[in-house]
Amino acid sequence: MGTTGPEPRGAATKRSEHGEASIFFGYASLLAIGAARGRAGRPDVVVSICGEHGGTRAAIGFCRAQGFNYVSCSPFRVPLARLSAAQLALEERLTGAHAQRPPAASH
Repeated sequence: MGTTGPEPRGAATKRSEHGEASIFFGYASLLAIGAARGRAGRPDVVVSICGEHGGTRAAIGFCRAQGFNYVSCSPFRVPLARLSAAQLALEERLTGAHAQRPPAASH
């Protein structure tokens, strides 16, 4: 499997469900900053991520907490991603712990 380049220095690495290295959390703060700045300039902006990292439980949880509109991933990860999203929603409902989400844009 090829790579797009070396991992940035200090990037947090995490082993995903499928065993390959993921540097998603090395970029999580950048995604949050980008989403916040995008919403500041245009409140109705649609915020999402796509790609292999979009199908992991951790990434789905992050996106839920940040109020992203949707997450997409490759077709082979869809079943696990849907299960993870449902589990996260159920955990929120059962524990009463709702993520601090930015206000949703009205359409």
